[in-house]
Amino acid sequence: MNSIERMKLAFAHREPDRVPTGEIEIDEPVASKILGREAWVGYGGHHRGKRANEMASQNRMDEYFTREAEDKVALVRKLELDFLPILPHGHVTSGPEVIAENVYRYGDPKGEDWSIWQYQPESDMYSEIDSALLHQGLPGFERMVERMEFHNHNAAAGYAESCNAGQ
Repeated sequence: MNSIERMKLAFAHREPDRVPTGEIEIDEPVASKILGREAWVGYGGHHRGKRANEMASQNRMDEYFTREAEDKVALVRKLELDFLPILPHGHVTSGPEVIAENVYRYGDPKGEDWSIWQYQPESDMYSEIDSALLHQGLPGFERMVERMEFHNHNAAAGYAESCNAGQ
């Protein structure tokens, strides 16, 4: 039984030949050792922060997402896993503003949706260090939830339309 068959049976609540195996994520240093080359995967700061920001500023996010997906597939094959999630990505139009070494601002600081993130090479962390939400408190959080619900509703409606168009 192959991974696709195994996963389909598991999702259908039927018994496959064995329990499907997988990982939620494998970070870049471990994945690089497994593949024997630099791997563009994980939630570490270098991959999600530094590399993504550099490529966004060069309008190369399609290349970034393609390489990330290819490396995840290579990991699944090398480790003989049944799955490793590849999450959908939003449309990235440009990179954040670099405001100091390894410090990036997303959004307009005069607007109601901005954040500042810092990459820390010594720990490979990429963390939010300031944001509009921090300053706006609960009212800002409520506005953020409304925006997210609006975008998710519109995305779901667009997906349903595309599925119906294919019938």
